[in-house]
Amino acid sequence: MELLKFLKEEKYSRISFRNKHNQIVLGELMNFTSNEDLMTFIGMKPTGISYFPMDVRPHMICFDNIHSFTFYLSR
Repeated sequence: MELLKFLKEEKYSRISFRNKHNQIVLGELMNFTSNEDLMTFIGMKPTGISYFPMDVRPHMICFDNIHSFTFYLSR
């Protein structure tokens, strides 16, 4: 399943994270037309994802062979 489609089906509208300069980056999911657009925005192609929808602040942790990043989700 494509990540963008999944996030939209779960009724999320925004994704946010801190970049390498520790600045908050915010993206509106409706502005992405494809999963590839979302991957370009987050700056990685994850090989795995852990999803935490029930936390006080829903988020997912995406990881590849070297790094892991936390992305916060908003409805």
